[in-house]
Amino acid sequence: MSEVSESVDVIIPVYNGANFIEKAIESVMAQTNAIIGKIIVVNDGSSDATVSVIQAMNLPNLELITTPNRGVAAARNAGVAAAKSKWIAFLDADDYWHSDKLEKQLTMARQHKVSFICSATDLISKRTEGIISFVSMWKGNFISTSTVVMSRELAQEIKPLFRLDMTFAEDYATWFRILAVNAGYFTPQILSQYYVSPMPNYRLGSIFWNLMILQIECILFLLRGNIPVIRKFIGLLALVSGTSISIFSILKRFISAYMRKYQSPSIK
Repeated sequence: MSEVSESVDVIIPVYNGANFIEKAIESVMAQTNAIIGKIIVVNDGSSDATVSVIQAMNLPNLELITTPNRGVAAARNAGVAAAKSKWIAFLDADDYWHSDKLEKQLTMARQHKVSFICSATDLISKRTEGIISFVSMWKGNFISTSTVVMSRELAQEIKPLFRLDMTFAEDYATWFRILAVNAGYFTPQILSQYYVSPMPNYRLGSIFWNLMILQIECILFLLRGNIPVIRKFIGLLALVSGTSISIFSILKRFISAYMRKYQSPSIK
């Protein structure tokens, strides 16, 4: 086994997660060959027993931050601001990690000299292992937040890291901006278990509005950034392609969800 010598702060935003937050935190504590600095749980104004569950775990390196309910983007940004380790990792409260996740990803970071690493989840993915950039997102956002490990220095280069005015696809905008100026690395190894609601949690109009904000944000970033003109053009094509494919994928999911909901039971 490789030895991980650099600590990682783990950022877990949670809202009314009493039923699953303990499993997420336990998956962090179970990491092999990884030095966990702080487990930063940002309680985003929960009204259930989330805080009681967290406090009952009595973990010395767990830092609980409680804020008014401002959304997952603000919660993640608060976690980034509180981080101190060289590396930070994100974990959504209803997801959990495999025990070797951090060990494998930090080993890859050293081997490939990158400061951004992501991996596959239990969802089906045909993406192959290798270096990624914003061009890699031409088919849409393939990066699950719960799989991301990145250097704290990189996370603090873009402020705010997650846009507060987006309630959908805020992570898409974040990864696109980061990969526009920094190479990352993707592994198809399944290192995280990712929860997907069978029914979309957002209204269709809200989704389209957020995708429009996403495009404006990323286009402005490309235009203002110190990026060669050809890369700006390629990035623009990747952005338009990726968001278009995302829209079709979202529409397909909505249609499938409503068909399941309203489909009449077959008569036998």
